[in-house]
Formats: sequence, C-alpha cells, structure tokens
Amino acid sequence: MKTDRPNIMKQVLRSPIMLFDVLIPLVAYNLISSLWGMWAALVFTVVWAVLNHFTRKRSSPFVIIVVLLLGSFHLVWEYMPQLHFVHQENVAVGILSSLAIILACVFQEKVLDRSPIGDIAEAARPSLLNLKQKNPAYYRNVWKRVSTVWCITYAVKILVLLVVNSGASGISSDVCMLLNWPMTLLLIVFSIKWPQARFQAL
Repeated sequence: MKTDRPNIMKQVLRSPIMLFDVLIPLVAYNLISSLWGMWAALVFTVVWAVLNHFTRKRSSPFVIIVVLLLGSFHLVWEYMPQLHFVHQENVAVGILSSLAIILACVFQEKVLDRSPIGDIAEAARPSLLNLKQKNPAYYRNVWKRVSTVWCITYAVKILVLLVVNSGASGISSDVCMLLNWPMTLLLIVFSIKWPQARFQAL
C-alpha cells in the first residue's frame, strides 16, 4: 500500500475526531473540574458524549470512557481517605489516569469489540476501511496489538509511579512529567507508524 507518509500525522491531528472526541472532552473536563468541581465535569462529559453520538456519523467513545472513569476514580479517591497512601497529588493523578486508560481499552476491546485506537484512526483516515475489507482478521489483529502496547505501557507507568511515590517530591515530579505528555506522544507516533508498516503487507 502506497501512502503519503509526511501527511499521515497531519491527517490524524487535524481530523474532526481529534477535535470532537479527544481535545474538547479533555480540555473541557480539566477546565470545568477546576472551576466548578468534578460533578460538573462529569455531567458535561455525559451530555457531550450523548450529543456527539447522535449528531456525528463516526465517533470514538474511548476518550469519553477514559474521562468518565477518571472522574469517578477522583471522586472515590477524594471520599476514601484509606486510599491516600499515595501522598503526592501528581502521582495520584498519574496512577488514576493510567488505570482509566487501561480499563477503557479493555472495555472497548472486550465488551464493544472495537479497537479504541483503530476507531480514531479510521475516522481520521477513512481509506483504512478499504484495508479492513481486504483482510479483516489481520487488520483487527494489528489494532489489538496496538491496544495491548497501550495497556502494557500504562501498567508499567503505574508500577513506576508507585515505586517513586515514597521518594522525594522533586524526583516524583520529574518522573510524572516524563511519563505524561512525552510518553503519550510516543504512543501516538507508534500507533500511526507501526500499523502503517504492517498494513503495507495488504
């Protein structure tokens, strides 16, 4: 399969699904929770998910599920002091968000039988649907492996954060920063480049 390699990343990042299913929910959740609290952020997320589902042909529930799980975990953590063995807030947020991502991946793969990353990729690049028709089993297996890499990566992140939890706050902050956006960006690049290389066999 011949592809225009330099434009693939731009296609994904500029696609409507990145705006409506990823950026808006994440930014709105963080903004509303900081201004009006977690309950308001969760209500907005549910309303946004319903509107998004009924007003757009293609949408991915992945980020919505992550945000709902993360908000629920925040509330549980806030009202259950016995969980406060994680002393630093940035470490707690990193652990809870990683757990939310893992559970969202597993839920979408096992319950909905849809690849979370594949959903976003297909909406951003509809031409992938042609490959799906050529060899559905191979195509589905590629995206399952991508989801597995995401789950393993975030599970390792949880373990690392638990280890550094008892260390100095400066070290924990540095580790959290490295395991936040830099790691996520690397996963996104992997989720674009690795499937692209595998699909050339179709």
